[in-house]
Amino acid sequence: MNRCQDKRPSATSLLLLVVLLAGCASKPYETGPAINASAFKQIVYTLAAPKMQGRDAGTEGIELARDYVLDTLVRVDLKPAFVIDGKPSYTQPFDIPVGVDADGVTILARIENVGAILPGVGSLADEVVVVGAHYDHVGFGDVGARDKERKGELHPGADDNASGTAGVMLLAQEFALRKRCPAMPRRTILFTCFAGEERGLLGSRFMTNHPDQWAFDGTKVVGMINLDMIGRLRNDELYLFGDESGRQWRQWTIAANRALEVDLKWDVRAPGGSDHTPFIAFGVPAIFFNTFIHPEYHTPSDTPDTVNNEGGARVLSLVAALLEHTATTRERVDYVPPKLPKPRPYLGVRMESHERGVLLAEVPEGPMKKAGALPGDVVLSIEGKPMKTEGDVRTWLNSKSSGDEVAVTVLRGEETIELKVRLDLRR
Repeated sequence: MNRCQDKRPSATSLLLLVVLLAGCASKPYETGPAINASAFKQIVYTLAAPKMQGRDAGTEGIELARDYVLDTLVRVDLKPAFVIDGKPSYTQPFDIPVGVDADGVTILARIENVGAILPGVGSLADEVVVVGAHYDHVGFGDVGARDKERKGELHPGADDNASGTAGVMLLAQEFALRKRCPAMPRRTILFTCFAGEERGLLGSRFMTNHPDQWAFDGTKVVGMINLDMIGRLRNDELYLFGDESGRQWRQWTIAANRALEVDLKWDVRAPGGSDHTPFIAFGVPAIFFNTFIHPEYHTPSDTPDTVNNEGGARVLSLVAALLEHTATTRERVDYVPPKLPKPRPYLGVRMESHERGVLLAEVPEGPMKKAGALPGDVVLSIEGKPMKTEGDVRTWLNSKSSGDEVAVTVLRGEETIELKVRLDLRR
């Protein structure tokens, strides 16, 4: 990656440095000028632009996205995160199958994780905290499209996951500038963006399967923060997954949230579905920030104009405070090995937020469909308990058993209907 090593900090970066040096002393963490809605918006629009081609493996677009992320990390003078063939590197390349040719031969595409480290200071410097997000998406919908009728159209992936990638880039700028503040013990921070998430968490799996390629001791990674779809903050509701993997995650996040007062939703499901899970399997406590699924997910309608840039900046302010604490407190996050998930009842629906309750966006085969539920119904209450968010429904389900018959009150148009639903286990 010699083409990047001659980069110098931009005029903008130098200006931010002057501002930070003016008041960075030893005050409690305060979000600096790098994290703001305008900067967040600019990155999202760049990564979701048509020239990025939906950032799928095997496209020129994913290479453009890689270079854009890479340039930002190098420009603020971070160090290479990998050692490839004995040489320092900001990228970690690997090949993945993307199809077969006419002769049945597997077609491989080379993609690259991007990573840079902010070296630590003092007695904590050999320990590492990871901040990550995936920068790939589904291209033109050949893999992962939710609306099969729109395959072949560009899927920009603004929220998924230009938003999380923007988060990593802005946090890297923020903390890289803060390093000029008076020295205090601080862990090394790895800022990384994964490729291949949409094809099965391939980038994060490759990274954790090859700690020999890290430019630091893989046994010293003490925590991981994952940002995936943080661009659609609605009703101030921020969802967190995987906090059970670290004993202090919830306590520290609540403390970091005091100044922002975002409505934290602690999901009760076993952690899964994004790049934090390979780290948990690797033995690292990891927490996942997400503003939850929406109708535009994995469709051509996941466009930059639908992103809540102010909300994204708020999420990053919270994450920055949590990262600051995780990197500087002498206390380490205690890893809690994941338990095998117990079978639990399910309703068999895809839910979305609604001003009146919880919208049933899709009702495939399952207990709710058997009970007569229809797409568009809004769940108002279950067993008389109001259901305001998807998290309320999941928390309630966690307390139930297979075979229970429950009363679910739904709003259909202007008519209130009570359904009798017999719960079953997911097969």
